[in-house]
Amino acid sequence: MSRRTVDQLQPNADSFRPWEQHQTGIQFMDDQERPPNRANIGELPHRPPKTGKPYTKEEVLAYWNICDSSIDLAVDALDITNPDCGFFWYKVSKIEHQLISLRHLQHHMAQLGDRIRAATNTGIGWVGSRH
Repeated sequence: MSRRTVDQLQPNADSFRPWEQHQTGIQFMDDQERPPNRANIGELPHRPPKTGKPYTKEEVLAYWNICDSSIDLAVDALDITNPDCGFFWYKVSKIEHQLISLRHLQHHMAQLGDRIRAATNTGIGWVGSRH
């Protein structure tokens, strides 16, 4: 594992260093005020809020490479026996947080699959379906 990969890992909110293409202020675009203890997490005070410029394919692939190169080290470093998940505002154990994260990913993968099927007018060949 390269030193660059090790340096990219951000173990807590205080050590967060945004990606060079990070867009400030787009996490809460619904005009809902965020909790005071989370108001500045991930935000850079010297950048004005943005409304969310779509990333290019090249930018998404570049970010994917950053994430992909960090996975093995991050998983190896997990202490799933830790009673604290590592986020001061989220009171769950590390293993529970990992399970919640997997469920969250499943939800968004299902959304993406639904959009792809709708855009391409394709279905899923479920076992036992009547076609």
